[in-house]
Amino acid sequence: MADATNSDVVIYTIGLFGKYEDETNPAFLKQLADMTGGEAFRPAKPSQAAANCRRIAQTIRNVYTIGYAPSNRELDGKFRAIQVKVSSPKRGKLLAQARAGYMAQPSGASASVAK
Repeated sequence: MADATNSDVVIYTIGLFGKYEDETNPAFLKQLADMTGGEAFRPAKPSQAAANCRRIAQTIRNVYTIGYAPSNRELDGKFRAIQVKVSSPKRGKLLAQARAGYMAQPSGASASVAK
């Protein structure tokens, strides 16, 4: 999980689990997606996965990237939570899908930014 949190990637998950599988963990897939600003899907039937793939494709074609300059510039390796709020004068509050935060990496380490 730490590698995903420290990376600059957005992860989308599709969990296809059989009724009798011992190792199912949809909560992990959701946590992984949420931590990176992605989205988790758990279709009831495998045939529904194609619709999930279309939604993911549509989403990544309509992404905006924003920059963020933190007020706390200390590079202490700690996780910093962020919250993105978006509104429009004509449409009111909008939904922003964003990662939960970033790691304040020391110099030389790969830094992660909000997407």
